Amino acid sequence: MRWTIALLAFAAVLTSPLPAGSSPRPANTQLPNLVPLPAFDLSLGTDQDGARILSFAVATANRGDFALDLRFESEGASTQSAAAHQCIAWVTDRVCAEREVVGSFEWHPEHAHHHFRDFALYEIRSFRRGGIPDMRPRGLIATSGKMSFCLIDVEQDREPDSLLYVQPHPLYYTCLVGAGFQGISPGWRDVYSNGTQGQWFPLDNLADGDHALVVTSDPAGRLLETNERDNRSVLGFRLEDGTRKVDVFCVSEPGTLRCEDP
Repeated sequence: MRWTIALLAFAAVLTSPLPAGSSPRPANTQLPNLVPLPAFDLSLGTDQDGARILSFAVATANRGDFALDLRFESEGASTQSAAAHQCIAWVTDRVCAEREVVGSFEWHPEHAHHHFRDFALYEIRSFRRGGIPDMRPRGLIATSGKMSFCLIDVEQDREPDSLLYVQPHPLYYTCLVGAGFQGISPGWRDVYSNGTQGQWFPLDNLADGDHALVVTSDPAGRLLETNERDNRSVLGFRLEDGTRKVDVFCVSEPGTLRCEDP
């Protein structure tokens, strides 16, 4: 039964219409709400060249009532990049009524699949008083730059409201361009483990002491959401013994900046 539902939903996503022209967005737009969880699974190690690194995992949850649904639209004959059309209004679950261009996909050679551009930003910052990271320019210690992501359902964040979002068959299940879409279902998370390419900072520029690892979802503000004010989370970590030891001493609530005892 679930496979039948999933196949029907898959067909609905692929055949849902793109908007004709640039009509104004309807007042009843139905959008996701992306919330990054604080980084986790910190570890010290070395990269493939032997340089010492601080690795970490991240997860982004969709805590809204509607899916983040991004459809590919190839730019010419090339498959290296494609426009990303986000569903902004729904007929019903998995049946899109209207889409809007919100950015683009790019081919990621290290991961061998397409990523949505500028989905995340990782920063190491100093702390101010009260467990708040210093978001001023002088508070920045290191940055990843804007990161591209493949967006799929990896694990559940809450009990789903619809049978369409129940395990073990998530609907956004592959990063391959042939599927035609990526996304995160309501009540699900996308997860990047600490062993994934790009999930680390070099230790060369870090010193012993307390640091804030700030994760920002959609730093360029390309995606359309119900709440744009909960797109940052913080983990506090302490480096010791010449950056050869790391301990976590605080985490924020998802979508907030105040770091408190875990």
